[in-house]
Amino acid sequence: MKEFEGVVDKWIGDGRYGFIAYRSSGAQRRVFLPASSIRKDALGRTGHSSFEGALVRFKIEPTVYKDQARDIAVDVHAVFEDALTTSVSEYREVSRVAKINGGRCSAWLCREDGSNVFIHKNGVEPEFLDRFPELQVGDFIFHGVECNSAGAWAACNAELFSREENEKLKRGEPLTDPEPEVEVPVEPDSLLAPATRNKPLIQLIMEKRGKL
Repeated sequence: MKEFEGVVDKWIGDGRYGFIAYRSSGAQRRVFLPASSIRKDALGRTGHSSFEGALVRFKIEPTVYKDQARDIAVDVHAVFEDALTTSVSEYREVSRVAKINGGRCSAWLCREDGSNVFIHKNGVEPEFLDRFPELQVGDFIFHGVECNSAGAWAACNAELFSREENEKLKRGEPLTDPEPEVEVPVEPDSLLAPATRNKPLIQLIMEKRGKL
């Protein structure tokens, strides 16, 4: 099957389809581009070819749409593909929650390139799992990706930011990797111990000095 080169000149339908402009036999042509025809890259992303102005390579295949014969672009991929600088198992990225599915056991994440990836609570690291039921649309998640035997991509090894960390990120404040909540032990004679935390400071000082 012949391969063509062209430019995505329109992307519409809430990201579901677009059109590619290209030249063939000396004539300017356009071909329909369904989002499902975009080839996923080495990390399961499709954003490389789903925006206006993207330079792409593709093939053309005849199909029937609404009882009419038409051509569509298939096997669409970027002319200049980014090289993978790390292994898929070591790769990490930050995405945002786009949709929370019913039952709150899974969600869809919007990746930095604009494509979506599925996440299930089983893909969350155990120490962050208690934060999954509290997820909100727009929250940030630090995660890796994996492809199953059926060719479907999903987020994995996910670490969830706390509510405080998410609010900082939404304000554009810098932040390191997510930190699990760790209970700090309180010494019995500490000022923060339950038996003393509500006493006036002057009383605590006097007690320490043995004057009370």
